[in-house]
Amino acid sequence: MIMSNKKQWLIVAYLFILVYTLTATAQNSRIKCYFNHPVNNALSTGTNAVDVGAKFPDTIAAYINKAKYTLDFAIYNYSSNGSDGVAKIATAVNNAYARGVLVRWINDSSSNNTGLSLLNSAIPRLSSPVVSGYIMHNKFLVIDVNSPDSNDAHVITGSYNYTVQQTATDYNNLIIVQDQKVANAYYGQFNQMWGGTGNLPDTTKSLFGTHKKTSPVHYFNVGGTKVQVHFSPKDSCNKYLTAVVNSANNDLSFGIYAFTDNTIANAILNRYNAKVNVRGIVDGFSKSYKPYTTLAPLGNNMVLYTGSGLYHSKIMIADALMPSSDPQVATGSFNWSSSATNSNDENLIIIHDSSITNQYYQSICNAITVNGGNACIYPLPLNFVSFNGNINSDNAAALSWIITDAVNNNHFEIEHSTDGINFERVGTVADALNKGVAAIYHFVDKDAKDGSSFYRIKQVDNDGNFTYSKVVSLYLRTASSIKIFPNPASSILQVVLPLNAISVTVYDAASKKVLQLDVRQKFSVQLDIARMARGKYYLEIATLNNKVVKNFVKL
Repeated sequence: MIMSNKKQWLIVAYLFILVYTLTATAQNSRIKCYFNHPVNNALSTGTNAVDVGAKFPDTIAAYINKAKYTLDFAIYNYSSNGSDGVAKIATAVNNAYARGVLVRWINDSSSNNTGLSLLNSAIPRLSSPVVSGYIMHNKFLVIDVNSPDSNDAHVITGSYNYTVQQTATDYNNLIIVQDQKVANAYYGQFNQMWGGTGNLPDTTKSLFGTHKKTSPVHYFNVGGTKVQVHFSPKDSCNKYLTAVVNSANNDLSFGIYAFTDNTIANAILNRYNAKVNVRGIVDGFSKSYKPYTTLAPLGNNMVLYTGSGLYHSKIMIADALMPSSDPQVATGSFNWSSSATNSNDENLIIIHDSSITNQYYQSICNAITVNGGNACIYPLPLNFVSFNGNINSDNAAALSWIITDAVNNNHFEIEHSTDGINFERVGTVADALNKGVAAIYHFVDKDAKDGSSFYRIKQVDNDGNFTYSKVVSLYLRTASSIKIFPNPASSILQVVLPLNAISVTVYDAASKKVLQLDVRQKFSVQLDIARMARGKYYLEIATLNNKVVKNFVKL
């Protein structure tokens, strides 16, 4: 049913303009991401993902060249022969040091790190301890964290090690965040390993791996975008990654090098079994581990990478195709393994941003399809502006939603659940045929039962592709949900009310009114009956539509 009231259409028109404006300006200028392999810009919803090819060293050097005060590196491996492209990083670092920038560098002791010999010998460095089952696997750079101008502070992280193979052959990504508070979170991790904030490392105070303390702050607002930052092993990064998986209502995409944690695999499989669209790419390194077998039901929706080099990115994307469902992407150095969770120094960053998420989707989808996986799912030509529900005066579930940009839409299926997990269809609404125009839709579920109800809208286009709205929850209370207890009672009588209850009245056996309460907008009430005489009483609950009478006994 489409509402045609002029005032409502003016509201819809305003919402359409608002949504269009927000969409057009959705790219957060304080967060940027880059990739070193081809991307599929046909999947873009506004901002094209950028493939810089073998230019990661140039990108990092450009930021180093802007540094005014400090550069703090925690890099697993920096390997260069001095004449390759990766040497540009050392050149930029040495130039920064020469102009007075304080440089500190932490590296993993088990990696080659031949590029460190290119650095000015006066630049202080610290190698991680040699411990069985442990590596300092971070890949981050903190720039100007304490600058008096907060706009100077940046963090550069992602999956990229500073090597020729990682630059030109392996799949990797960079994420760059311009925010002083986020920079401080990474700076705090650096200082724990360094042993303080001094120019030189203090090995008597430096803490690595399980000896470190958890970070005090994990959630940040970066120019209106929610950003999470977590560090292994103290922060249980696998827990936060699993939460990203579980948040997916419509689509889930992943790409990973080392995947040995079957808990994460089971979470992905659960979303797949819940009819979430799942796509993934796993490096050949992980083929012999249990998660690869666990996810076998995905079939060609998951591809094993066996090409040149490694699929080295670590990416989890939730709801890239569903802007109304908190699209988010997780990346960083964190591999999905028990050692990454429990032993290594790692970082995980989660960006709740539809534009950044879509850019990662452009990258990961291209990697999946060019390596033989199923075709990418394209963003549907439709936008859910809102989806709301309430219990109406007839004690039925009344649902309404507004859409814009409907070009290929066929119909909507309304799905209901009592647990928020298992959904079944309870109705269908046809498309309004107003292509490209905002429209309001309504549906009333008259068969909703007492208790919690969860609803979502499945939008189906003319090609059979579909996407889901967010989930709304309602709580229905009808006459059958009325409860009075204990019964018999001696002092206090608890009454659970139906929706739209107006009053509660108590009558004695002779039909004389002994108590009356106004209960509007209340879920339950307690009646003090301690001073009432013993005997049988009648409790009348009046609602907007009727009256219900219950008996109770006063002891």
